[in-house]
Amino acid sequence: MSHRRRAGRALAGIGLLAVAAVAAAGPAGAATHKITQFTMKSPGNQPGDMTIGNDGNVWFVDHATNKIGRITRTGALAGFAAKKGSHPTSITTGSDGAVWFTETATNTIGRTTTGSNMTHFALPAAIKSARGITAGPDGRIYVAGYSSHNIGVFDPITHKWHIFATLAAGSGPVRMTTGADGNLYVTESKKHAVAEITVPGKVVSLIGLPVGAAASRIVSGPDGNLWVTEPGLNKVAIVTPGGGTPHQISVSGKPTGIAAGPETLPNAEFMWVTLQSGTGGNAIGRIPVVAPRTVKKYALPTPKSLPSGITVGADGNIWFSEAGKNRIGKLADAPGHTSFVAVNDHGFSPVTQGIPLSTGQNHTPVQLEWLFRGAKHHSVADSTAMNLFSSGSIAPGKNFVASFPTAGSFAYRSTVGTDTMHGTIKVAPTAIFQSGSGNIVVTVGTSIPSGVTVDVQVTPPGGVPTVVGNNVGTTTFTYSPSAGNGVYKFQVRTNKNGASSDWSPTARATVS
Repeated sequence: MSHRRRAGRALAGIGLLAVAAVAAAGPAGAATHKITQFTMKSPGNQPGDMTIGNDGNVWFVDHATNKIGRITRTGALAGFAAKKGSHPTSITTGSDGAVWFTETATNTIGRTTTGSNMTHFALPAAIKSARGITAGPDGRIYVAGYSSHNIGVFDPITHKWHIFATLAAGSGPVRMTTGADGNLYVTESKKHAVAEITVPGKVVSLIGLPVGAAASRIVSGPDGNLWVTEPGLNKVAIVTPGGGTPHQISVSGKPTGIAAGPETLPNAEFMWVTLQSGTGGNAIGRIPVVAPRTVKKYALPTPKSLPSGITVGADGNIWFSEAGKNRIGKLADAPGHTSFVAVNDHGFSPVTQGIPLSTGQNHTPVQLEWLFRGAKHHSVADSTAMNLFSSGSIAPGKNFVASFPTAGSFAYRSTVGTDTMHGTIKVAPTAIFQSGSGNIVVTVGTSIPSGVTVDVQVTPPGGVPTVVGNNVGTTTFTYSPSAGNGVYKFQVRTNKNGASSDWSPTARATVS
């Protein structure tokens, strides 16, 4: 094994079926960078901010029609009624596994796990015009009061509110995120600054941005810094936790939404931004995390789309909302030899991820990438006692990659603090009947690392599972069919240091 660390009710208003339009593919590489657009059935929607739900789907607010939307990785859309006249603005995934969102016009916040079970909580009078919302590392929900210039905190267990921090008059807080240091960072659109607030506590310090920045969205990046869009200046700022002069990157087109992407190539990580309008706008921008930060743009095929919210999905692709054209877009950025698991504060999504040993004509080994998108630090560590991989503590916004060169079912967990999060990676072998030799060749790995062996078991037609290969040290195992014609089922497990994985998914070969 190898690994590396990169430091309401359903409405017809948003149709369950969408009409897709495809743009031309982008530059050649591991990912095609093809843009696909999914059109909502009803007119007048205004999709905005987005988050990865604990179900692995992308959830988003629909500001104009008072809905919360959901889109699956296959493009199936659903809409759910929020509070009437509420105009939802921002959305996040909580440590309880639910999706939380602000309802600005009614000064409430909402919570849902499936869309149909929506609940709403009124903000105290002292917090006005709720805009940004985020889950803190303490499991509580933080809300930015845009007109009251303060930050409220809501306990999802007791349902009690507190004023967490009071900002300067006229600051206009709009969005928030948790930094790698565990503190809360808030964009002040009117004061052109980022406020740093300790958690727990109420110590507030300001990190100044240039006049006219109109700071908007803010996220933690894979480099441990905060990334901030400045649509007023056509720039993106890199803010170091704790202070310092922000580094400015020129990005024409009114950058608005921003998200940390997956690792698409070895040592290649990017930030992604929505570019709404003006020269260079109506596009999705890609910024390398490390210098030189040359901005690459992918133009949207439909004029005046007004791309707004953006997130990396649990499929590793870039999902974005098109507020001007009633659509959700997807930019294919995931390489075909990588599978993904999103790490939220409530658990891994999906909990069980199945992958093949290899893919494509060149049989490229498949790797697994965990996307750490919660507010807390988490980890992924092999729990089979084979010590195959361990990420160590990973901060929000970062990624971790591991490869699985042999087949089996590999249990893993998070070992940070009191985490009880666990998951399983199921790596499937292949089995092919060779009519010329009359044998079945089972591919058990792409390579056999030092100290690793595999066991192979077969279930012949009408028979029971029987181990036919012990401590195999090669990538293929040849089996002579023992029960005549029919379907033979093979499973593989990996061994190391006296411990073993569970049996892999089944590979089938038909002898006729």
